[in-house]
Amino acid sequence: MKVQRTFDAAVTAIVSGVGAASIPTNGTARSFADIVFVVDESGSMAQEHGFLPGSVSNVQTFLMSSGFTPGFGLTGYGGGGTDNLGHAFAIGSGLSGTAAEFGSAAGGLRRSGSFEDGYSAINYALGTYSFTPGASVTQVLVTDEDRDNGNASLDYSSVLADLQSQNISLVALTEAHILALSGVAGLSADGTDVLVQSGTTFTAVPFDTVVSSDMTVADYVALALAAQAG
Repeated sequence: MKVQRTFDAAVTAIVSGVGAASIPTNGTARSFADIVFVVDESGSMAQEHGFLPGSVSNVQTFLMSSGFTPGFGLTGYGGGGTDNLGHAFAIGSGLSGTAAEFGSAAGGLRRSGSFEDGYSAINYALGTYSFTPGASVTQVLVTDEDRDNGNASLDYSSVLADLQSQNISLVALTEAHILALSGVAGLSADGTDVLVQSGTTFTAVPFDTVVSSDMTVADYVALALAAQAG
């Protein structure tokens, strides 16, 4: 699953993205999963920032039980100042670490910005992190806004090409509304199926569309649906 509406579906979306990329063409299972969260630091992001540590802990638990060794990185953007277009947080002793180390770092996320360019932040993360050889690599964009253009040299096509050239999947956690073919609202989608929640269970049903009141679908949803590494 590459686009999700709430943190209830975040774990499923991320680990299914890892699973989709976990078997390379030679048939040897990958045992490492490197995940970089690219997080909006604007003033409206308090709820999302609060959920991040718990969600990442759940992702770690699931991946470890499935035989993966996960590592988590954190890039912030849109908080204002000279690093508005992207800056990496120290996680433990480096740029990637455990869920607990990620949670400690996430406490430093700011909520002071008003100009958020997710493309620049994705691009920054692509050029900043080194990954475990052979790992499944995923970026997770977390934002409640569409893109403010802080770098005219970046567009949908160039960012998609850069993700694909590094075989990196993109998961987008946004405020867009996901709809199944039946008209029911869903929590996550991969362009084929929508994950619908009923009580404590989730069911995959045929996908219809994703809608938003701004340019989120064009900026980020379409990008996440297209950037599915395998």
